[in-house]
Amino acid sequence: LVNLQTLNLRNTGLKSLPNDIGKLVHLRYLDISWCDLEILPKSITRLVNLQTLNLRNTGLKSLPNDIGKLVHLRYLDISDSGLEILPKSITRLVNLQTLNLRNTGLKSLPNDIGKLVHLRYLDISWCDLEILPKSITRLVNLQTLLLNYLRNLKELPRDLNRLAKLRVLGIAECQSLKYMPDGMKRMTCLNTLPLFVVAKRDSSINHDGVDELEDLRALRNLKGRLKIRIDRKYAYNKELIGGGGGYISNKEYLKGIDIQW
Repeated sequence: LVNLQTLNLRNTGLKSLPNDIGKLVHLRYLDISWCDLEILPKSITRLVNLQTLNLRNTGLKSLPNDIGKLVHLRYLDISDSGLEILPKSITRLVNLQTLNLRNTGLKSLPNDIGKLVHLRYLDISWCDLEILPKSITRLVNLQTLLLNYLRNLKELPRDLNRLAKLRVLGIAECQSLKYMPDGMKRMTCLNTLPLFVVAKRDSSINHDGVDELEDLRALRNLKGRLKIRIDRKYAYNKELIGGGGGYISNKEYLKGIDIQW
């Protein structure tokens, strides 16, 4: 079947793929999600025309070291798997637009993940990451960044505002997040932001939370629900929760606001 372009093996009892699957050089779509695979044959990296690779909910703990040879890959889903580490060559997937790593055992991302400049969707929710690489702010075409339930994540990259096209920033239940990075007011495309933390950051000029809330005021297109977590040291400043500052009152698309001191 050397001319095969689509191969869907989703939700079968497969435990392995043929060692010579790499002979299917015209394959563009491969779905082996919801299978019992624990390892991929090395020859899979010969599928140089592959554009979609779905490995969701498998027993995979690693990817082939040469995964970067799949230079035409646009969609890669490894979510809900046992993946523990990403090979360095993954940053050579320069045409990748969607990368789903949700609910894996990942503890870090490659330092040069910023090379994936065409990435539009990145989900690393429910992982064990404590820090994000600085180069993530080079993903200038990113529209969705999901970091939900990264309970040990303490801060977001300082230059996050470089992601000017970002529409969705999922940081729900990021309980350790200490503050929001400076300059978020420039991220005017944002329409989904489940959490905003008001706490002093190193770059703050004032000490009353106003600098941080000025960023929030500029995000006029937020929708859904928003939780505002305010440092207790600002409890005296009633303007934070009142209408006087206009920090909240201009959010006409929000369905609900929860304020937590």
